Amino acid sequence: MKDYDWLKTTLYKYRKFDARTLSMLINREIYFANPENLNDPHDCQISIAAAILEAISIAKKRHPSSLTLPKVNLLRKLASISPKMETDIKSTGVFSLSRTSKNVLMWTHYADEHRGLCIGFRLSNKFLTVNDESKVVGTNQCGYFPNNPFVDYLVNIGVTEELLPWSDFWMRIFSIGLVAKHNSWKYEQEVRVVRKEPGTEWFQPKEIVEIIFGLNMDSEDRKTVIKLLSSPEWAHVKLSKMTKSSGSFGLEKVPLSKSEIILSPFVKARA
Repeated sequence: MKDYDWLKTTLYKYRKFDARTLSMLINREIYFANPENLNDPHDCQISIAAAILEAISIAKKRHPSSLTLPKVNLLRKLASISPKMETDIKSTGVFSLSRTSKNVLMWTHYADEHRGLCIGFRLSNKFLTVNDESKVVGTNQCGYFPNNPFVDYLVNIGVTEELLPWSDFWMRIFSIGLVAKHNSWKYEQEVRVVRKEPGTEWFQPKEIVEIIFGLNMDSEDRKTVIKLLSSPEWAHVKLSKMTKSSGSFGLEKVPLSKSEIILSPFVKARA
């Protein structure tokens, strides 16, 4: 997959069946969470100040002749505003999605041990690029690193021949802070939409293209969701369910049958 091909694909939100999930569908709103409420304690909270000190120390030892005064001044300038940058980063709102709908662990952790559902989004440009009206900063894949990613980047700044313009340098640091995660989270294949602040933002029905029901989901809960999607604006949404893969520990997605979609004599099959 090329660098930005994922923007054209379906991205998935694992959810438990609860009032918040039903509210998302009824009100057509997605929630951008405060990073401090995410399950990764380092999310959007990696120390820039500590990375600067470590980077200068490493650069001095490895490449003392390359660490010129203008570069040191650039790093010191960053250090002086790093508390403000760290506050700005952790004050954003995050809507997390995944490039896969078949991860067993994510079904377990985020979809109530397979009793929930997975919502497939094809996001509009409102969420993919900077949008002042909705306060959306943009969408990007998470990067996964073994250590503080600011250190390697800043060491490279210290030893490279070219001195970046301040605006480019500042924006790159800010971008790393928004999407950097430890390698242990790589299995999630996360894509995140970032907003300037936490809160809700409306979406269009056409931006949901698929609903996948967990293999342990209660049939009545499934019927509740199908009923919510029975109006014409949701007619395009594909309905599927997860089953155990035969011969492996994985999951397979299969379309719902007409008999599974029909709710009552008054609700026509969507298949």
